[in-house]
Amino acid sequence: MNNKDTVSIWSRDFILLLIINGTCGLSFQILAPNLPVYARQIGFSESLIGVLVASLAFGALLSRPFAGPMADTMNRKKICVISMLMTSVAVISLEFASIPPVLIGIRFFHGILFGLNTTVTLTMASAVTPESKMGRGVGIFGITGIGAQAIAPAIGIAVVNRWGFPVLFLITAGISALAASLVPVLSKNTAGLKNGADNGGGRKFSIKNIAAPDVIGFACIAMFFTGVTSSVTNFMVLYGLEKGITNVGFYFTVFALVLIATRIYSGTLTDRYSFRLILYPCCVCCASALIVISFANSFPVLAVAAVLMGTGYGISTPTVQTAAIRAVEPSRRGIAVATVFAGTDLAHCTAPVLMGIVTENAGYSIGYRAMCSLMILTVPVIIFTARKKKKAGGAT
Repeated sequence: MNNKDTVSIWSRDFILLLIINGTCGLSFQILAPNLPVYARQIGFSESLIGVLVASLAFGALLSRPFAGPMADTMNRKKICVISMLMTSVAVISLEFASIPPVLIGIRFFHGILFGLNTTVTLTMASAVTPESKMGRGVGIFGITGIGAQAIAPAIGIAVVNRWGFPVLFLITAGISALAASLVPVLSKNTAGLKNGADNGGGRKFSIKNIAAPDVIGFACIAMFFTGVTSSVTNFMVLYGLEKGITNVGFYFTVFALVLIATRIYSGTLTDRYSFRLILYPCCVCCASALIVISFANSFPVLAVAAVLMGTGYGISTPTVQTAAIRAVEPSRRGIAVATVFAGTDLAHCTAPVLMGIVTENAGYSIGYRAMCSLMILTVPVIIFTARKKKKAGGAT
């Protein structure tokens, strides 16, 4: 039997990173759906609530050019501990933010910390994952975040209803601090600094090393897939109200379950087949989901769309991330991860705005059909990226 088939991803460090990633995800997702409610409670207008929500994505986007080089050239464990502890401080300070500029500023800062943390943890996970099992490792690593997304919002709402926002902020900060306390338990090999080949190649942190040109194509692909998903999730509740569809919230439950299921098996596909052969069907799944949603008039139809969207997005995300990681040398994996994440951040910032403009003028059904154009645009980008990678001597 080939040794590549017998090597395991389940090292002590990988398991610890899964726990850390899940804990951070729990901290983030408990707060996310409740913060707009808190903002309204202290007098925010609807437009300011929109700015508050977008501020985190903008903060994360602006952090990526620096997060990648930091992950490649600085001590990753220290970055994680500092960013997680500062997140705790930022969350607690929300209780004392009573005017819009302060609250928005804190959330923006939270976004910067979120961008740093997610970039560094995925880079650490890739560093402890065997090269032959990179696809499976990246896919499984994402499951913990999805699991947190599935359960954390309900926990946060229950906490607010029972004890109020001050307790929610304390719990969120405590969870982030708990994640920080687990990082020192990781082995020295995860730090990345002065540890073998994965140490930044002796490079110093420089503003010139803020992006990986080799993975720009993958960042664009990630942006299009995320744009489609973000457009759906941000307007699904309103769409359900317009159509008179009951239990529309279960769309997100089905979507999350399918994401988890696909993440389990998508890594095997990524490790065996070229990324373009995997991504083409993902485009078809997501485009089909948009069409189904645009004609939906009952929850069973939305459930079908959730399965299609969950399959397309669930498989495409780890596929793109793994392909980007493999497109660069180990010493530049942090920059590669940050570049791809920048694409997803940009999608979160812009796609809902574009969807809102279309729906305001033509309605939700037309808006969802219009979003199919993103999947159409994705196909030539996949072709171009595959050809470029082939010329560079990599697998497509």
